[in-house]
Amino acid sequence: AASSLGPLKTMAQLSTSHTPGAVTGTSDALFSTIERLHTTHRLGKGSSEPMECGEGAPAKTETGETWGRFLDSGTGTHSLQWVRQLPLQSWTAITADSQMQATVEREVSKPSEGEAPGKILLGNWDDEGLLEGETYDVVLADYLIGSMDGFSPFKQDLVFERLKRHLDPETGILYIIGLEPIPYSAETPAEQVVLDVTRLRDACILMAGHRCYREFPITWVERQLDANGFKVLGSERLPILYSEQAIRRQLNVAKSKLRFFADRGLAKQMEASIATLDARMAATVNSQSGRRIRSGFDYVIAAEIDKSK
Repeated sequence: AASSLGPLKTMAQLSTSHTPGAVTGTSDALFSTIERLHTTHRLGKGSSEPMECGEGAPAKTETGETWGRFLDSGTGTHSLQWVRQLPLQSWTAITADSQMQATVEREVSKPSEGEAPGKILLGNWDDEGLLEGETYDVVLADYLIGSMDGFSPFKQDLVFERLKRHLDPETGILYIIGLEPIPYSAETPAEQVVLDVTRLRDACILMAGHRCYREFPITWVERQLDANGFKVLGSERLPILYSEQAIRRQLNVAKSKLRFFADRGLAKQMEASIATLDARMAATVNSQSGRRIRSGFDYVIAAEIDKSK
């Protein structure tokens, strides 16, 4: 059940203007940020030896380099679509959700021309044997930490060492994408709507007997990286804008959980609360400039193994 849910941001859009990805031309602000960070910290820096692309892989960058071996450590359709456009030697994608595995396998069943070879594996980072002995030049953790409460609760601090095993100590770079947790208090009435939707959605998830995602702040992630022998190379915070459609999708998640309530009377009351909040949300969004509510931020962190430790 938890696997069907994402952070509130996944239905929103980033508010900052950004340049399309330098490598793939992606319009996704998070992935274009990673492309820029990779150009800064890896490509053309002599950090890694030029590698041959996989058979039929995309052309190399202008510097003649590829991104090498790539691990998408918590894959989904969105991240894998981007990964497959990169100039890689090969890629591996991991998911703990069998439904997601089936979905992404359908996506890659017809590889595009020039695509690097790849594989999708069903697995959980609790499994010590998962990818044993395999190392990669790039590891992506795209909302992985936030999603772990649905699959490996209370083990978020352990995933850093786990991913470190699979990072090439000489060439490897880790990219972490996360959502700063929704605060417990709002600064504006519009932000209060985002907060109330988040609370109502999560209440419905819990009353259905399912697990919520749990996001962690950028400061916590950076502390864990330092404690596990990483050096942070750079990070960026990207403010988020929420549209009416984006927020309504989260209310629809709340609705979808009502059928699991043991107390049918409570389910009816929750249904009425969802409808009331939906109306309030629509009125609030439509009163905002650009019909968007600005609240919170996503972050991207680039890190490598600290050889001095």
